[in-house]
Amino acid sequence: MAIKFSCILVLTFLSWNLAYSQDCHSTVTNSFAYYRQGEFGRVVRTLDTTLKKCNLSENDEIAANIFLTSAYYKLDEIERGDSLIKRFLLQNPHYTPDENIDPPTFIEALERFKVKPELSVGIQTGGNKMYPNVDKKYAIWDTADYSGNYKSHFNNSTLLYFRWHFGDYFSISLGGEYFQQQYARTIYAYNKKLSLEFTENITGINIPFFVGFAGPALKKFKPEVFFGANYTYLTETKANLNYKNVISGTGDEIITESKSKSNVNISGSRNMKNIGGMVGGRIYYKTTFLSPYIEVKYTMDSFYHVKDNTRFNNENLAKDYFYASDDFVRNTLTVSVGVTYTFSYKVHFKYK
Repeated sequence: MAIKFSCILVLTFLSWNLAYSQDCHSTVTNSFAYYRQGEFGRVVRTLDTTLKKCNLSENDEIAANIFLTSAYYKLDEIERGDSLIKRFLLQNPHYTPDENIDPPTFIEALERFKVKPELSVGIQTGGNKMYPNVDKKYAIWDTADYSGNYKSHFNNSTLLYFRWHFGDYFSISLGGEYFQQQYARTIYAYNKKLSLEFTENITGINIPFFVGFAGPALKKFKPEVFFGANYTYLTETKANLNYKNVISGTGDEIITESKSKSNVNISGSRNMKNIGGMVGGRIYYKTTFLSPYIEVKYTMDSFYHVKDNTRFNNENLAKDYFYASDDFVRNTLTVSVGVTYTFSYKVHFKYK
């Protein structure tokens, strides 16, 4: 009995809600006819009440606001019309008028306003490659060749940032980026009978602050250049060392001595905090809500990656493997793809 009664209540509520929604829709539709008949005061009274009391569908709410705004303009209540059209554009920043449906008064009024982005959020992911800018090399074993170049590969990085827009062409951004890096160096001696490969794995967080200057859009593509500052905090630096020494023999009878160390924590000899500069560019593809883009960025640290007077702290590495870190600055090239979403807008008069 209780279940049956509950079902009756639910069905009654749904039927009443459907009838009420249909009634609200009819009220909005009737207001279009009042507008065409020149009964602008009646349009204002009807739609103002309907918008406050009814839970309209998205299409009905847009149409109701358009005709209510147009009616205010027809009644020469310009300030009220301007106020409504600003609110309408903030709620529908990408609205495109339809000449076959929207009143000419509304379309003409819409031309006096411009919607500009205010706040946006973005996320990007890509690959970064470190280019050590070596200032001084250190050779601790005279018979070895320490002049070899560093090698690195692209590693992943992910950036999340917020952006404040100041007009169409100028913006400032602040974000946080997680990244990983790896570089390697091979040292040879005795006509390559002795070899040492040193590899360092780096993980860290960047906090970039940058200023962007966007150019005019070409169709749906919009270029931007930016520059700024970058604070880096390395969360971990570890080294892998592989040592191989040919003792005697030739061909298949060669005798070698090999030893290795993996995941050696060398954070104590690294500048775990650094600051630097950055410069880069983007190309956006402008869409209604989201704007995907491609970015190329180059960052440069200000201080050495290796702390002064710490390159020999880990004596077993220096003595057993004949290796000491050079003085160099981390420079990084990053190539990424990303997307921005604007969630706050401003509405301005085009002409003052």
